[in-house]
Amino acid sequence: MTITRIKSFFAGIFSICLCTLMYELVFTRIFSVLMWYHFASVAISLALFGLAVSGIAVYIFDKRFSKEKAPAQLVLFSFLFSLSSFAFFGLFAASKLSPFFMYKILAFFHQPFYQPFVQGSFETSMSLSMFLYLAALYILTSLPFIFGGFVTTIALTHYSDKVNKIYFFDLLGAAAGCFVIILALNLVSGPAALLFVALGGALSAALFAYSNGMKKRMYSLLVCALLFASVIALDGRYDLSTINFVRGRYETGILSIKWNSFSRVAVYPTKSNELERSWGMSSKYNGNIPDQYGMVVDDTGYTIIYKYPENIQDFDFFKYNVISLPYYPKKRP
Repeated sequence: MTITRIKSFFAGIFSICLCTLMYELVFTRIFSVLMWYHFASVAISLALFGLAVSGIAVYIFDKRFSKEKAPAQLVLFSFLFSLSSFAFFGLFAASKLSPFFMYKILAFFHQPFYQPFVQGSFETSMSLSMFLYLAALYILTSLPFIFGGFVTTIALTHYSDKVNKIYFFDLLGAAAGCFVIILALNLVSGPAALLFVALGGALSAALFAYSNGMKKRMYSLLVCALLFASVIALDGRYDLSTINFVRGRYETGILSIKWNSFSRVAVYPTKSNELERSWGMSSKYNGNIPDQYGMVVDDTGYTIIYKYPENIQDFDFFKYNVISLPYYPKKRP
């Protein structure tokens, strides 16, 4: 290897590890929204499962993962990592075209008595079909971890003379992924962040192809990376992957959705009974009620937000609400 190709090899290690950590952290956000917040920890078991499968496979089937095949396999599994990440983005895009596509998978996590979302069904036990759906979801989401695990395992196994540098770029890439995902989720939605993971995987495959003198494959992989970049642009323009079906119910009438590195905030119109109740109002108040919206964070923790009153008299609404209690002890709080 020339010095340039050696650098490309380590850059490929850095990139695939960066993307693997990004993928894991993206799913802590997506599972928190699709299921419940405590299911974010499922991403950890997915990562451990995927990396264990690849490590055991390389150990047992050592003849199929020989040193002679290692250069081509690094390219192959990096590309499969990219494709599997993109495929999961495609699943969200398909669910937008057919919102009830995700119903059978997510209905088990629905609680119809959780206000204000009373639609959907309540499952008290898991049916065989539900178990199979969840098993398929678990395997599908673990594929990038399996393919990414193959890359790092093959590199550590067959390039052991460079193990210190490989492990250094492994850790450096993983640490960088923890920062890059923050930037990505502040720019795009959780599902759209999968496109950045797919793009990084394709670039990793191109770097490994270049490091092993496979120029034709490198050019093909760079074209693939450009296609993923174009899908990112299309998603930014047309919002291809909005999640509208979560926890076994379809979200209707959403006014605004915004993702960030630690939550998904959605704003809904309120219903008439909520306007009358107004959460914490005194029965003695007979004035106007300001316009209200409902807001949820990761589809839970329902909170009312109010439009700023136009008339000074409408501020009396807040004086008759229990939230005003801390302001009464002072004249001009």
